[in-house]
Amino acid sequence: PVGITLEAYAVAKRLPVNFLESLSIKNATYDLNPAIRIPYPNEEGKEVYHRYRLSLKAEPRFKAPPATLGLKPVPYGLQILQHAREAGYLILVEGESDPQVLWFNDIPALGIPGTKAWKKFGAEWTAYLQDIPALLVPVEADGAGEDFWTMLHHTSGLDGRLYRMPVATSTGYKDIGDLWVAARDDGAENRFKAIVEGQVWAGKKYVAQPKEGLQHKGAGRLLPTVSLKEITEEAAENQDFFVYPVFRKGTLVL
Repeated sequence: PVGITLEAYAVAKRLPVNFLESLSIKNATYDLNPAIRIPYPNEEGKEVYHRYRLSLKAEPRFKAPPATLGLKPVPYGLQILQHAREAGYLILVEGESDPQVLWFNDIPALGIPGTKAWKKFGAEWTAYLQDIPALLVPVEADGAGEDFWTMLHHTSGLDGRLYRMPVATSTGYKDIGDLWVAARDDGAENRFKAIVEGQVWAGKKYVAQPKEGLQHKGAGRLLPTVSLKEITEEAAENQDFFVYPVFRKGTLVL
């Protein structure tokens, strides 16, 4: 079938329909085919932009609003920036579905509507990221993911706050969304949150320390220097696994 409905999207992303409706996502049509309309609010929650999702996998998957409307793109999720400032971190991803998954788990995230948009507006969008000390990027396991990381890494004003979240390398899943689907199917939602929060802890630890000598030429960020005591205490208090690297309680040895 051509097109997509909100209900089908919810099933594919393992998110409740009522949660997506709370984000004002609605069924729509585009070129007479079923589509979903995804609003982009500003920091006050007022819609200032939108995109259409046309399909789950078939290209083109997304369409911008008609140019005749004169709407200017913005990142997806500006309404959560105050939450990010209070939390001391923000996860930066591409697109809309990964932020939706993270918001459902009460994790602050911001979606970039494509690398082309960032190349055009990124210098302006960095203003939204002020006063957020840790900007965490879960790099997807493909060339596009590397391009996204490189683009952010070379954006003036972000260096020193960026941290490469090793979601793909530490879990084997392509991205946040795929990891969530696997966790949801296994009834392991708490494990998903523990994995992400473990990587958030590592990222916040990294950006809070001096950077001299920690740069690895051409490879982005390294694992932050932490003590064995910190790792084992964090694992014992919060979860069965502490991610990146993955240590199972009782198996970490010297």
